[in-house]
Amino acid sequence: GSLLALMTGGLLYISCATAMGLLMSTFTRSQIAAVFGTAIVTLIPAIQFSGLIYPVASLEGFGALVGQIYPTSHFRSSAAGCSLRRSVSLSCTAISLRC
Repeated sequence: GSLLALMTGGLLYISCATAMGLLMSTFTRSQIAAVFGTAIVTLIPAIQFSGLIYPVASLEGFGALVGQIYPTSHFRSSAAGCSLRRSVSLSCTAISLRC
């Protein structure tokens, strides 16, 4: 896995999450309301529809659409891909060093 790809994905995820918070803050009057509104609007769908509990491929209809819109599902798959590729390459290196 590439550390550069993981860092790029993380930067895009943080940018999207910040943009959602800024969008929520334009519709609220106080900072506390913006924090709570952003938490409700982003955390619940991110956990339910991003593949943390159920695979995104098993979602249908509106759930699948929400799973594709929220950036958490994309970051989760890119982070898993980077870490799995890195662990496979490290284990292959460790196996080749033993032989």
